[in-house]
Amino acid sequence: MRGQPIVAIQREAGKLITIGQVTQTGLKCDCICYDCQEALTAVLNTPYQKHFRHNHNLNCNPTPESQLHLMAKVIIEQNNRLFMPGKGMVAYTDPMVEIRCNDLVPDATITVDGQPVYVEIIVTNPLSAKKIQQYKTKQASVLVIHLGEEDREMEEDLLTYLVLEDANVRYMLTYTEEEVKIPANESIQWWGAAIVVASAAMILWKKYGRPFATQRNRRRR
Repeated sequence: MRGQPIVAIQREAGKLITIGQVTQTGLKCDCICYDCQEALTAVLNTPYQKHFRHNHNLNCNPTPESQLHLMAKVIIEQNNRLFMPGKGMVAYTDPMVEIRCNDLVPDATITVDGQPVYVEIIVTNPLSAKKIQQYKTKQASVLVIHLGEEDREMEEDLLTYLVLEDANVRYMLTYTEEEVKIPANESIQWWGAAIVVASAAMILWKKYGRPFATQRNRRRR
């Protein structure tokens, strides 16, 4: 829910944590906001949804989209099995969240059968063409989990199922479609050549085309 975070950073561990993993209420949870870095109070004794609460910075309003994205990454980081298209449920090790790999920063990286698998979680923005091209250059194994049509305020148990098991919200990135792009300098050269050819054709038509057409008209008469 907007204005009531359900994801925070556990200060001592320095890692993301969801409200469902918190056992101590109030400031004893020792959590800070991932956005404004202010200390948060854990509100656990409530008939409504458990949440964190800002003590002072009331203007910090994390969006449901960003929280859903963060929660999905926490779920991957804290588990060791998920569904991969073509393989079914697989065990994975070494889950890492937003760790740079050369010039790439995937949402998460896991290891399956000794090989790295990059995980991208889509909530609002699709993968950029640049990032897809970077993955294509590496011929990387990329699992895309699409949560764009899901309830932004769903319970953590349901989100855990979607992220780890639901086959309908995931696919492996493929690189079968080849894109043909003309570099800027080649494009300019191509247009320049086209203009030259068109100009030459116009000159030839004016020089030879009109007299020829006139002669044909005279013959018809």
